[in-house]
Amino acid sequence: MKKNILNYKIGAIRFLALVCISIVFMFSSCNSDDDGSTDTTAPTQVANVTFKPNNGGGTFFYDVPVDEDILFVKAVYTLDNNETIYRASSFYADSLGIEGLGSVKPYNVKLVSVDRTGNESAPVTQEITPLTPSTDVVLDGLIVIPSFSSVYVSWENPQRKNMVIGVTYEVDGHSIVAKYATNDLKDNFLIDNLDIKAYNFTVDIADDFGNVTGLKEYNDITPFSDQLLDKTKFTFLRDELLPDSMNETWVDLDESGQEVTMTRTLLRAEKEGGYKGELGDEINWNARERSLDGEIQLFWDGIIDDGILRNKNFFSTGITGTIPFSYYIDLGEEVQMSRFKVWQRDWDYRKSGADQSGYAYDGENVEIFELWISNDKVNWERVRRANIVKPFDEVEAREEVLAGHHFIAYPENPQFTKTFRYLEYRGLKRFDGGTSVCVGSEISIFGNSVN
Repeated sequence: MKKNILNYKIGAIRFLALVCISIVFMFSSCNSDDDGSTDTTAPTQVANVTFKPNNGGGTFFYDVPVDEDILFVKAVYTLDNNETIYRASSFYADSLGIEGLGSVKPYNVKLVSVDRTGNESAPVTQEITPLTPSTDVVLDGLIVIPSFSSVYVSWENPQRKNMVIGVTYEVDGHSIVAKYATNDLKDNFLIDNLDIKAYNFTVDIADDFGNVTGLKEYNDITPFSDQLLDKTKFTFLRDELLPDSMNETWVDLDESGQEVTMTRTLLRAEKEGGYKGELGDEINWNARERSLDGEIQLFWDGIIDDGILRNKNFFSTGITGTIPFSYYIDLGEEVQMSRFKVWQRDWDYRKSGADQSGYAYDGENVEIFELWISNDKVNWERVRRANIVKPFDEVEAREEVLAGHHFIAYPENPQFTKTFRYLEYRGLKRFDGGTSVCVGSEISIFGNSVN
């Protein structure tokens, strides 16, 4: 998740904006006429001002003053919390945007021309009315739906404004508030570890300007039930048990953003990122079964790698490997998957002493991966691509390392996959961007046994 990260980003952006404006004023105050006298003549006002409103703000258009020493035009206005805001635009531009307005009501905005010496024109005051605040627009379209032992919260943010989504619910009589900071066009997060019972949720959204929406209720939402699949039935599907060709099907987006089904046939000898055998004489479907301190069977043995215990419980593709890489797993029975968890390697070989933990989100750990499923080892379908994202808060990041990174198979439409027996774990990127050895500690699959 990205919880709390934008509190830092937002503050940094506003600080940088203030620094930039201060530098402009410092620069302008140091300028003087060639004869050593200071210019005290106010610049000309902007003219022919028009305003185009948008959600929570809008854009002014105007004729830039023709003064030779004009430097920028600034807008001065007051938010609903009585904070005065400044926005500036270079003399090269004939427009200026404002934001942060939390109501659909008239606001007075002063447009002021500023020259290189810091002289200001008389303000041109404009009364404007913005459209519905950005936070309200996002909340209107926000969705909370049941998922497996969890609920899935999703929204669209057309203006990509900085916002914090707050979701409140009760567990055993205690109020819990989950917060998620975002500025993505489309985003979501999962509230997991829920019991299979009805929950009531209330949601509000805050922005960077102190605006907070009212509460929106989502009542009687009951998570779906599933179970942890029996990992004692899992076995490594070695290359001699795999065919020489495979057919792959997956859904992708075309240039217009529409979903399109893609297919291709792979030959063992042409596998992208294919691994040489132990003797380097042929291309294999699988990465190395054993390498360095790692072994693929440890990926589902129920033991999490622990840097304090130094139990070295992880797989390793080896220093001769490449990315992408794959491991094929026989689940031992026909199943339908609902969700999955993965754990990273915790042991940091670069450390000494009693505590050698802290390798997660770093180095050779897999950051981006895919899960593919098949019921005949020939025809494979991609379930989803998953990305492990480090929370900004270090305590929260550590908690997620210990609890595992949780993913729903089909997050936007939670449901079980089709029936399958064979699973491919395909690593696409490691955290440090390297292209050889990759590691991971554990995987758990949730769903139903068909039998």
